[in-house]
Amino acid sequence: MIHTKTLRVALSRHYSRNPFHGAGRTVISLLKQNYINDAIEAYKKSPDPAGAACLISNEICYTKAIQYYSTLLNVSEPHDHVFGALVKLIRATKNQQKMSALWKDMKRFNVLPNRQLFSSIISTSTEARDKELLRDLLETWPRLNFQDDAICIQFIRSFTDVEDFNSGFEAYKVLEKPTIPVFMVIIQACRSAQQPACVAMLWNDILKHGINIDSRLCSLLIATCYDINNSVLTQEVFEYSQHLKVSFHSIFKPQLNVIDCSQLIKLFSEAGNFDKAMDVLEYLDQWKMQPNAQLYTSLITACANSALLSYGRKVHAHILASNVAINLVLGNALINMYSKGGDVNEAHKIFMSMKDKDIITWTALLSGCSLVGDGKTALAIFHEMQARCIVPDEGVVTCVLHALSYSGMIDESIKLIESLSFTPTLKIRTCLVDCLARLGRLQEAEEMVLGMHDADCQAWMQNEPRCRTSEKIDARDNKDRTTKRFCLFAVIEHLCRCW
Repeated sequence: MIHTKTLRVALSRHYSRNPFHGAGRTVISLLKQNYINDAIEAYKKSPDPAGAACLISNEICYTKAIQYYSTLLNVSEPHDHVFGALVKLIRATKNQQKMSALWKDMKRFNVLPNRQLFSSIISTSTEARDKELLRDLLETWPRLNFQDDAICIQFIRSFTDVEDFNSGFEAYKVLEKPTIPVFMVIIQACRSAQQPACVAMLWNDILKHGINIDSRLCSLLIATCYDINNSVLTQEVFEYSQHLKVSFHSIFKPQLNVIDCSQLIKLFSEAGNFDKAMDVLEYLDQWKMQPNAQLYTSLITACANSALLSYGRKVHAHILASNVAINLVLGNALINMYSKGGDVNEAHKIFMSMKDKDIITWTALLSGCSLVGDGKTALAIFHEMQARCIVPDEGVVTCVLHALSYSGMIDESIKLIESLSFTPTLKIRTCLVDCLARLGRLQEAEEMVLGMHDADCQAWMQNEPRCRTSEKIDARDNKDRTTKRFCLFAVIEHLCRCW
């Protein structure tokens, strides 16, 4: 039996003051004495809303409750207590699909639900995943007298559950001035629905209403910005927080962990705001949180891509001070950063200190040698690879060839190619042609080009911008020779412009 003692007492007090509801008082009195059958018979003789509400609230069978309800409709109109009892029974008996028909009856009899009943109807509709009913409830809500945050939050969560984000956003717009809890729920809904434009709109509403964002809302905004990779909005959030005189540390003290810091570092570094990224490291130091290698790798990679070696050195110093073990991925990122920054010596030191190395490690170090044109060092590293029985790939060979080319070591380049254990790829051969042409050995460059297959030359012309031309080819030359000569002439023309 459903426990409805509170409802019975309330109904008894309500109808005991009304002399026109004698039958209702009889049903309530009989139910109090547990004379259920007598109460049902009394109700059938003289059905009224009070008796119907009591019987339905005392019922565990939905079919019987509907019979009481139908009996009442034959003689009278139901009121909100009857519908409240039916809604409770619908949820208790898992008959949520019946809610839509019941809501239509409420509208037919012009019964306006109170706040508690309206909330129960929303919950029942959500459990039934009835989008149409939820939309109908949303249209009715502005006509009721309780446009509060709790109902708005319930609507947003319900529409999120049924995957109807647009209607949830309409519920948010009903409020004249949303509060922080409402903003947090709607932003979470934006994250679930992947609606980045709406996040920017919500941020504008925060500014418009002058909301004093707290740590939770600020952290949620930044997490959302990370999801949609919006570093510009992240900076706006920080500028606003600074305008409110909220310090960086006080904003993030309750919620930030190492993962959050990694997200912040990624966003700030991609936006070029490395000062803020360094503030994140200071925050970690202040709260004695140990950064992980992944966090450092993210920041080091950003420094390398932005060619900011000065910030990279600061991060490297922080790594050494934190005693974080430099694993393979972090070591590769450090070597890549120093190589791109032109500090091959420091890159080589890190390389020598690493126990584990893969082909990426060797390629990163050789790319630094290629960038500064240090052919001797590049050749020595290449020979060390061969001594360790590490098979070089195309990227390694091209890095060494570029370094040898800028150092004028063409003979060593030819010997290197001859020593390869695999057939040189098109990229390696075209790299050697560049080397020969750069050093003025055009006859050898021509012989190498003319010795290529026509398919390779065609691929070269398609992939290399300097080989693309709209000029007409002399028809007297055969196709094979013309294609190859155009490749050669394009290289020579390019080198002449460089000189």
